[in-house]
Amino acid sequence: MKISAFKYCLLILFSLATITGFAVRIPRGAEGDIFRAKSAIIEKDFKKARQYVEKAARTARKQATKAEIQFLNAVIDAGTGNYESAGTRLDAVFKDKTLNVAIRFEAFAAARALKAVKDKAPLNKEALATQAGNFKDAGLTAAGEYNALNKAAGLMISIGQDKTARDMINLADRLFQPENKIYTCRYVENPPVGAGGWLTSNILEDKKLRESRFKEYNSESAAMLFADITAGRSTAPGKKAQKDYYLQNTAFYMVYNDKGWHIFFLSGEKDIDKILAEGKSAGALEVFFTPGLHGESYYQWISQLPEGKTSIYDWNSPHRGYRYLQDRLKTNSLISKNKIGTCVFIPWEVLYDKLPLDGETWRFSMIRWSPGGGFTWGGRVHETGQWGRIQWQKPSREQALKIKKNIVMRAWAEYNKTKKKLTAFWTDEELGDSDFYNKKLKQEVKRLDGPEKLMKMPEKLTGKQISELYKNYVPDWMEFDFLVSELRRAYLEDRLIVN
Repeated sequence: MKISAFKYCLLILFSLATITGFAVRIPRGAEGDIFRAKSAIIEKDFKKARQYVEKAARTARKQATKAEIQFLNAVIDAGTGNYESAGTRLDAVFKDKTLNVAIRFEAFAAARALKAVKDKAPLNKEALATQAGNFKDAGLTAAGEYNALNKAAGLMISIGQDKTARDMINLADRLFQPENKIYTCRYVENPPVGAGGWLTSNILEDKKLRESRFKEYNSESAAMLFADITAGRSTAPGKKAQKDYYLQNTAFYMVYNDKGWHIFFLSGEKDIDKILAEGKSAGALEVFFTPGLHGESYYQWISQLPEGKTSIYDWNSPHRGYRYLQDRLKTNSLISKNKIGTCVFIPWEVLYDKLPLDGETWRFSMIRWSPGGGFTWGGRVHETGQWGRIQWQKPSREQALKIKKNIVMRAWAEYNKTKKKLTAFWTDEELGDSDFYNKKLKQEVKRLDGPEKLMKMPEKLTGKQISELYKNYVPDWMEFDFLVSELRRAYLEDRLIVN
């Protein structure tokens, strides 16, 4: 889990909530003041947060609400450097036997985390394990322990203590790992084109490709992470008949071919005519994935329904191992009777260094935000450990070579386009640096131009040549601008050392 990216995405999502079409419904009374306090904490406005907390305390009635107020006060104390006061507040919650045992364990975990921060010491995992064991007889379940540790991690995230939060989340993942849904993505030579093609395709009748194991994204899930602003999204549950309709009429399909990854979302909406007539929103599709299971940065996009307008959120800076989806991910939505079809295409060149050619597994999550509430396939937003899994069907040797060949051709075209631009810049008499070009860049251009004759007749490339080009040239062809930056840095460092 990329904690820093997670923390900043919360701020961005909060500020863009209305832009993306999500209504932020702030509750009334103590719950509303608690929501405002959390927002102020995220913004590091602890003075304002304290005011909201004090206001909430005057109207709070439920024990759980009062306990949450104590948590918020502890966060504010810690955020302003008063760790002793924060520990005292959490200790009071921990010792309150009238509270749910999971809340008490959360207070204990948060107190241990703050102590680690204060003492600049490792998290005391043994103390956490011992206390969890002591609470087992009092009714602390594995799920309760997992949730409490993640909530305590959320407190650490809210005050910028990323390392301790990461330790807490890793501990939670080791203690309890819920079962993840698995979907097999198969190779299909000629997948449907566009939403219209999907809506009329026989693939929709293939039960093996249809995935509809959705569940309600309820308020408990929305509150799982302390700072997750999705708690303010429109997740209010609809009536049972309405919920049943959306659960039965929400599905996705996915396949891949030599060009890329094809995903199709089917969103049933019986009131679509009314929604269109009144110009209202039919909700949105929120999608996440990571190309692997080992700490890869994740990608996210949100497609508005019914029009299909898509906003893309890239949770990393561009570098050799991470490329933006912007201008590469293609979406298209279409209404057919009482259904909204949304297709998504991601070309392989975006993920050329993470191709699932050996049947790898990726993380994937999809949430449908509808007029009847939220419905999720892969758990909570931003919590990668809860997401579902995409198990890629291993392609045949011929299929894998087709994928690599397409990438080789795209990489060669990308390289030549970037080379032309950068060569013109560095050889410019006024803007460039001829010494750098002649001593560093020119020889790299000569090396990367080496397969030019082969690339003039791509139809004659052998399997061996394709594999060699993919391995030895594609990384620098694709990332030629980064290669030039690396060369420039080395050149300047050499000059500085000499001087």
